[in-house]
Amino acid sequence: MGNELSPDPNWPGVHNYVTGTEFDVARMRKVAEDLERCAGEMKSGAGSATGLWQDSALTEVQVGTWPAASAFARSVGRNHSPEGVAGMYVGPVSNTLAYVYGMFAVRLEDAAKAIRANADEYDRVRRANGG
Repeated sequence: MGNELSPDPNWPGVHNYVTGTEFDVARMRKVAEDLERCAGEMKSGAGSATGLWQDSALTEVQVGTWPAASAFARSVGRNHSPEGVAGMYVGPVSNTLAYVYGMFAVRLEDAAKAIRANADEYDRVRRANGG
């Protein structure tokens, strides 16, 4: 197929006979906390998608009408079409870059939740095993 995952055969945890793989639960929780903080900053204030939408609503007026500039304005600036990904963010006049930025903040929160959930699970297993 060409899309198969080929992990390093010596990577700890790939095979059940590899022992000694440990996870630092406190460090995992710290990473999750840092990601949540970053996501929060991305979702509010000047660093938010809304702030980005207001500050980066580029049109051909700002970047020019030559083909590359026009394409740039359409892809990261205002998209005057109600169709497509950008139209889902704020309606018929939207900002694709701000939309993607906002989606990234949400996915960052999702990653933090997953890391925290894994840390909790590793901690439960460690305690159940007498650790």
